[in-house]
Amino acid sequence: MGYSSSAFAAAPRVVFHASMGNHEYEWEGQIVRVDAAVDQDTRLIYATAEVTDPYGAASSNGMPMAVGMFVSAHVDGVKEQPAYVMPRMALRANDKVYVINDENKLEIRTVDVLSTSEERVLVSGGVRTGERVVTSTLPNPVDGMDVEPLTREQERG
Repeated sequence: MGYSSSAFAAAPRVVFHASMGNHEYEWEGQIVRVDAAVDQDTRLIYATAEVTDPYGAASSNGMPMAVGMFVSAHVDGVKEQPAYVMPRMALRANDKVYVINDENKLEIRTVDVLSTSEERVLVSGGVRTGERVVTSTLPNPVDGMDVEPLTREQERG
């Protein structure tokens, strides 16, 4: 089924635009349904937007948004936020990661998980660029304990 909105307040806003002659028209609507599947050929997700009362109250300077009219649409999206990609092995129970600080001490931190897959985790907070996260198992980890970091090059060598 996908997404279907019954509460218009929560649905993404859509602004439709059309040019006719030397006039610009604009109508406002909202996403009411999103298909559950991604199109395998185009990698697009299809959505349906609705303008409430397009021939009446929603008309633009008296111009209704008529069936079959060619329009362009701008969909409000989610605000960008910085995110970090880590190996999936770095994520511990209860959204925790182990970070090795500059003094080679262990810091156990809670991260804000955006998504996970079998190979990686995407987080939006709790770590900073350039910090070292632990991907190996640690027996009895304690916040502040001394650790000896081992880089991937050292593991292979």
